[in-house]
Amino acid sequence: MPDKLLGKYLLLEDVQDPGNVGTMIRTADAAGYDGVFVSSKSADLYSLKVLRSMQGSHFHLPVYRVETIELIDWCKEQEVSILATTLSKNSVSYRTVPSRESFVLVMGNEGQGISSLMTDKADQLIHIDMSGQAESLNVAVAAGILMFSLL
Repeated sequence: MPDKLLGKYLLLEDVQDPGNVGTMIRTADAAGYDGVFVSSKSADLYSLKVLRSMQGSHFHLPVYRVETIELIDWCKEQEVSILATTLSKNSVSYRTVPSRESFVLVMGNEGQGISSLMTDKADQLIHIDMSGQAESLNVAVAAGILMFSLL
């Protein structure tokens, strides 16, 4: 873990698909994020599919394996905003979120989204407005949209 949580970080909370994990880490690298946190229930960082999908980005930015509650507590201690993605009625469009110098963007599990713990503890619940008929976006695609938009 970094000494001070300063900058823009991504948390993958229980993301199961190795291709999604690697793709989001590579996208965080491309967007200039300061690091990526991966929950203990997410895909193995050293699986071949994750490594292939990262395309070497794990050499360019730090990737930390964490327990979700420990990261939440650390964010609260350091007054770093947690922006968690969800399709709930309590979320707001990412376009309305004011710019922040430091934050953790949370992307949830492909099937269930973010945990109820994260829903309760996040500073802001956000979503991507969709004008089409799809119920949701692939988590890696959504992460790419949000990472570049929240810079």
